[in-house]
Amino acid sequence: DLGNAAGVAGIMKIALAMRKGVVPPSGIPEEFALLVNGNGEQFQLVNEAAVGGLRRAGINAFGYGGAHAHAVLDAYAQEPEATDDSGTQVAILSARDSGRLRVMAERLLDYMRRSKENGPVPRDSGKSTNIRKRIEEDILRISSDTLVAGSSGFEAESVELFLRRVADTFGLELSVEEFLDQASVGTFIRYLAKNYKEPLTTFFQLQEGSGRYPFTLRQIAGTLQLGREEMAERLAIVADDLDELERSLDGFCRGEVDRNRVFTGNVSALEGHSLLLSEGEEKEEYIKSILKNRKYGKLAQSWVMGVPFDWRLLYDGPLPGRIPLPAYPFAETSYWASGSGGLDRKKTKSQKQAGG
Repeated sequence: DLGNAAGVAGIMKIALAMRKGVVPPSGIPEEFALLVNGNGEQFQLVNEAAVGGLRRAGINAFGYGGAHAHAVLDAYAQEPEATDDSGTQVAILSARDSGRLRVMAERLLDYMRRSKENGPVPRDSGKSTNIRKRIEEDILRISSDTLVAGSSGFEAESVELFLRRVADTFGLELSVEEFLDQASVGTFIRYLAKNYKEPLTTFFQLQEGSGRYPFTLRQIAGTLQLGREEMAERLAIVADDLDELERSLDGFCRGEVDRNRVFTGNVSALEGHSLLLSEGEEKEEYIKSILKNRKYGKLAQSWVMGVPFDWRLLYDGPLPGRIPLPAYPFAETSYWASGSGGLDRKKTKSQKQAGG
């Protein structure tokens, strides 16, 4: 049904627009603008991609059979995060079997390495430093996450949050007036590139030499703890920084692990042990003792054994912001029609190698 396909395509388009902080063109010809505004309502047709925080959008889908669907999408307004990323974290992975778990670890390791190589900001392929090009993606992302349009411009609290995020990202202390004096986010980007070229150039030079990740250990751990389904085959890594997490993932993939920092287990195989601490006052006292004394190794070991734990208890303030990480590596299984009318299940070469 092309109507359903059009609706899915519309949702994908709006989701990408919200993520990039760009309002996509409507595709409506100019001559229809008068018809839209003919009753005196103040509507503005977007005929070219516009820079700005897209917060809400309507999507229509029409089917040949007369079906009609309408959806309204609101952009997710991310809560402010704690700026202090110091401290030990527990990164967890789980899968249906050991083969899929190893593939997950390999994908996360590859993602971390590629992210560190690419850096937190886009590289300028030219010899000269194009400051506007290099800050544009981050500014658009921050504006999409923070700025909220009010009746007469952006809401004051959202502007303050936006400027705090810009300061955290680029080390620039900017006044509210500097932002409000600009007509749009796009002109604000050009203003920064022109008036803060020297400090931004220094910032990028230092950043390129540091090999930094574009995310924090807290964000990775929080995303894996709070944004993933927990399955039977488990891996938990205790790490003090991102470099240690990368080394531990590499060791796990090669079969060389530090038993004091890297823990593995299968909930089904250890079900008897996990039942001893899965409920009752003993479990509550055990969890309280772990949290009070910050015994992250004990926590990781208990989790891989199947002891349920509310990961939100680890965070005193705002929860970590979720970041895009590699998705679950589903087994590549093919099903072919057999002569008897059933289906023959066949594994692919890669699945056999992974043991899935």
